[in-house]
Order: sequence, then C-alpha cells, then structure tokens
Amino acid sequence: MHLKTILNRVQRFKSFVYGRAVLVDKNGAPEIHVDVHERAGSRGVCVGCGKRRAGYDRQPVRRYEFVPLWGIRVFLLYAPRRVECKRCGIHVERLPWALGKRPLTKAYAWHLASWAKRMSWSEVARTFHTSWHHVFESVEMAVAWGLANRDLEGVGAIGIDEIAWRKGHRYLTLVYQIDAGRKRLLWIGKDRKIETLEGFFSWFGAERSNNLKFICSDMWKPYLQVVAEKASEAIHVLDRFHIVAHINKAIDEVRAAEHKEQTSAGNGLLRDPCGYRHDRRYAFGSLMMPVELSDVSIEDELFTAALGLHNPWAVQSVDFRPDAGRIDFHVGFARGSHFDCPGCGASEQPVHDTRARQWRHLNFFQYQAFVNCEIPRTRCTACGKTLQVPVPWAREGSGFTLMFEAFAITLARQMPILAIARIFGVGDDPLWRMLRHHVDKARAAEYLDAVRRVGIDETASRRGQNYMTVVHDLDAGRVIFACEGRDQSTVERFAADLHAHGGSTKDITDACTDLSKAFIAGVTKHLPGATLSFDPFHVVALANTALDEVRREEVKREPELRGSRWALLKDSAKLTKAQLTTFHHLMRSGTGTARAWRLKQSLRDVFALAQNAVQAEALLERWYSWARRARLAPFKRLATTIRNHLPGILAHFDSRLSNGPVESVNGLIQAAKARARGYRNIENLITMTFLIGGRLTALPQNPMITRTATPI
Repeated sequence: MHLKTILNRVQRFKSFVYGRAVLVDKNGAPEIHVDVHERAGSRGVCVGCGKRRAGYDRQPVRRYEFVPLWGIRVFLLYAPRRVECKRCGIHVERLPWALGKRPLTKAYAWHLASWAKRMSWSEVARTFHTSWHHVFESVEMAVAWGLANRDLEGVGAIGIDEIAWRKGHRYLTLVYQIDAGRKRLLWIGKDRKIETLEGFFSWFGAERSNNLKFICSDMWKPYLQVVAEKASEAIHVLDRFHIVAHINKAIDEVRAAEHKEQTSAGNGLLRDPCGYRHDRRYAFGSLMMPVELSDVSIEDELFTAALGLHNPWAVQSVDFRPDAGRIDFHVGFARGSHFDCPGCGASEQPVHDTRARQWRHLNFFQYQAFVNCEIPRTRCTACGKTLQVPVPWAREGSGFTLMFEAFAITLARQMPILAIARIFGVGDDPLWRMLRHHVDKARAAEYLDAVRRVGIDETASRRGQNYMTVVHDLDAGRVIFACEGRDQSTVERFAADLHAHGGSTKDITDACTDLSKAFIAGVTKHLPGATLSFDPFHVVALANTALDEVRREEVKREPELRGSRWALLKDSAKLTKAQLTTFHHLMRSGTGTARAWRLKQSLRDVFALAQNAVQAEALLERWYSWARRARLAPFKRLATTIRNHLPGILAHFDSRLSNGPVESVNGLIQAAKARARGYRNIENLITMTFLIGGRLTALPQNPMITRTATPI
C-alpha cells in the first residue's frame, strides 16, 4: 500500500494532491519528505479575504513538519504561490495545512496540544524532539479554537473555587459548569477578590446570570457577596467538603487544647481513640538497522526501514482498515532462509515450522498499528531441539514491539500507567509487567562499586502510616535502593542489595539520615565504616515544630498571634508585605512566641555560619544553654534531643552532606503518586521510584527523538 493512499485517508486537502514520497538521510537521521502539488487548474486562496484569486508568482519550497511516523520526522514540501487580489494586494496563498508562517502543520500542532493535556509542556517538547515554543503555540492554537467555538447556552449550574498558582497566596478564581452530563471550565480570573468574580459575571452577561439555577462555592466572603448581588435568583449551595473541613478544624482545636491540659497535668498525651499512631494534628480527621538511506522509493522500503528490519525480514503486505481504526503490517522472511539455533547458537539451521504471533506497535498517525508474523521455528541438527527464532522487533514473551515499550517507558515518567493504557487501548497490567521487566533488567546491569556516600530517608507509600525507605547515592544524585518499611531491617536489606550489585558496605564512608532511631541503629550495625551525619533540614524542622507548639499554646492568651503561623515559619526573606508587618509587630511584643522564633532562627544561623565542627560545637553549646533557660518546654525538649545527637549533627559540618537531593526526588515520587491517585501495591511504587530517580542507563531510550542509524 502506498503512503500517499494512507495520507489521503488521514489528511486530505481540497485543491491539493500528494506527490512523490521519499526517505532521505538528513545529517545521519532519516526523514520522510512528501511533495505536495496544487491540482491542475486550481487557484490559490487569498489570505486576506478568503477568495480564490489568480496566481502572481511562486515562492521557494518550504518544509512543513507533519506528525512523526514512529520517531521518523515527516515533512510536507510545497512551493507556495503568491496570489494577486484586487482588494488585498499580493499575498502568499492560504494553505489548509499550515498555521501562517509557522513550520508546523495544523495536524502536528493538534498532536502536540493533545499530549500537552497529559504531560508538562517541556516534557512534550523533549518527548517529540521539538521546542517548548512550538508546544506553547500549539496549545495556544487549540485553546483559541476552543474558546471561539464554545457554546454558552444552557448553563444552569456553576461551581466557583480558587486554586493557588504559585507560593505566596497567589490565587486564580475558576468557574466551572457543573450541570448533569456536562462539566467543564468556563472562566479563569486573577486573584480571588470581589472584583475578580464581578469580572466573571460581566463577561457571562446579565441574561445568562439571571438564568442560573444553582451556584456552588465555599464560604469565602467575597464569593458570597458577589453571588448575592449578581445572581440573586439562583440557589447558592455551600460545598459540604468545605463545611466538613471547618468542623475538622474545630475538632482539632479542641483536641489540641485538651492535649495541652492533659500534658500539663501529667496525664500523658491525648492519643487517637482507635490506637493508631497518626500525626497529632491529623489524628481525626530504536530499532534502526545501519542502512544506507538515499533518495529511494518510499513505497518499497519505508515500512521495512521504519520497523528496523533487515534481511531476511521484510514487510510483505499492509492491511489498512480505517473503519476499524487499525493498520496491520505483515512481516515475513525470504523463502529458503536459515537461522541460528536459539539454543546452542549453531548457524544455518533450516526452518521446521511457523507460529502466528501479533504485537501492538506505536500508532500509525491516529490508527492503532499491529505487527503480524509467522515466526519460524528451527530444528537444530546440532542439539536436536526445536525452538522459536527470536524476532528483532520485540522481546520474547511480550505482546508489544520494542519501540512501543520504549515510548511507553518515556511516557511513564510523566503520566500514570492507567492513562497510557487508555491512550493506546491496552490493559494496564501488561504495561506494568513490561515496565517492571525493563526496570529490573536495568537495575541488574547497574554496578554500585563506586558508591561511597549515601542518604537514607523515608517517604509515604500510601495513607495509614505506610512508608517506603529510599537510599540515594549522594555523589551521583540517584536512587540506588528502595524497599517497603522504615525500620532497622531496611538498612540491612540495602546492605545485601549493595553486595549483590558489586558494592561493599566497607566502602561506605558517610551516611546522612534524619534523627530516626531505626535508621541510626541500622547504619551503626550494617554500615560499620560509615560516619553518621544528620541532615540539617530535619534538625531545623524540629525547631519549627517546637516554635509552632509555643505559638499554639500562647494564641489562647494572645489573640494578636492569630494568623501569624506562616509569618513565623517562612524564611524572613520570602515574607509578603502583610506577613512582614505582622512579623515586626510580634518581634516587639515580648511574647514567648517571639523568643521561640529567635531560638529557631539562631539554630538556623549555626548551620549557615559555622565553617567546621569546632565552631559549630561552640555555637551549639551556647544555643543549648539559651534554650534550657528560655522557659519554653518544647525548646527544652529540643535542646535535649540535640545534645543526645550532637556527634551526628557535628559530622555534617565536616562532610557537608544533606538530604536535600533526597527530598527533591521524594517530591517527584509523591507527585507521581498523586497523578496516579496512588498505586495498588508497593512493588509498583518502587518500580516508579527507580524509573523516576534511578537514572538507569540500560533503559530503552525515547524512540520519538530523531532516530539515527544506531539501534536503541
């Protein structure tokens, strides 16, 4: 089947026809060039008035990038005409596939925009080997088209909410249509003020506003005021989630007050009635063969080259069924071919029989693609075994081609597996099996003999105090081990895995952790040669916790402390103007909270100013003395904790190690878990952890990046 036939099915243009299609070598990478010609006797369309006008002259040939075919870039080549219009003058004709002077076709722009809904724009650009600006322009085009063709009639119910678009209380107000059977975003406005929501009703119009039957929002006062003025006929429904959130906040305030009372009375901590150890605040609530690419006929060699086939394999026929949404490539081998024995490797073994197999391949434009083959089996004259010959486009036992698997792995770094399965119309279980196979294989090829300094931390695997321990190579900046739990045995399991990958616990010189007793015991026992240092972030975090405890206790007696939490916990260099005013007022108030903040800040200054362990020890001794005399119970407990862990804290000033890179990767892991709405088992989360943070070098590479003559 000719590529021109398929292109006419996929993207047909009135008054234009496809010409010759060739596969060419462009700087070592293959490209498909398709000539486009105007139909005989047709006239160009004026870009100004849209009327067909007589031709004036012709411009040089331009390249318009089309949707890539399995990682091979596709270009439409056309020399545009200039038309002479009596009304508009002389202009280049309007092309139905082009976006003005942009080098992308409309089809490719829509392709990029559809992926930009699922992944970040920068990741879409990397995945399809284009620029971020091209992705932005594609999204801009899609959004402009959607807004221009939007129907606002029949909107009877809307929902109003805000979303933080960056730190520092920067918000956007979002208005959604929430009618049964039709839920969509209608409008976005900057900030969450009265003027913001008034802007929506002005845009929406008085007539449509009067036709609204229901409006749902939280209890934010500006929303309540504007809705009452602009849509008084609508029933204003207060969202039950926000109401329950206020109830949970009230419960937590009662619990916190009772906890303080029982603690001061010596009755112990107020624990969760079910006995769970929850946080106290929340207890309730490329397969390319090295070939010489030249100006050859696309109909003869495109599909064979695109699948990475070489003698004796070749595409023998193509079955294109657009009504079924699929295209089947039938691959065969030359009659009389001989193959090496898969068992003993004996060469030139005859074919015994064949077995029919099918593999899911990357989409052919918008159609599902499948590779079909009668796989030969050889009866070896040397070992006597009858075995199936491996094929170059897929691994044994897989229902996917290698190129499909490589692209799915690329997407899995940015998208949930279930979303990938829905895009390609396959099951998520086969994708998970494929992903685990490649991650395990890549991990098995890793050697950890150069690991010297490690960071150990835990991250939540799911709700209910379920954790996973993650170990990082702090010098290489990558995850080298992950397992379920956060007890002492996790370090033991890491030590065993380190030996299995060519490393040795004797070579580990430093280990950086938080102040967890389990990690301390595990490092001491199973990494005996490592110097234990405590991450300064976690030490300062303990001071922030102590500061917040002081503030919570004192706010009952000092109402002026209300709303001051973030002014005290944030870095003073990042405070907003309102927070800065609150902060300066508190520092002059002489409250215990002000003294607590100075203690916290002084501890931060120790880590910022001390040049070595000797200086740090002297500063920490002064801080310890101050904290013990500060008449603040939380800081007295913190001072004791720091004294008990002083050797590990001082070790940081010699090694200068921190778990900052560890926390960064943990953030990526939690972001992936949030996108997927959690994982059904810990094995899947561990697999994603290595995929995202492991920097595994043996994983298949993205096939959509411009392919060269080197196999993936």
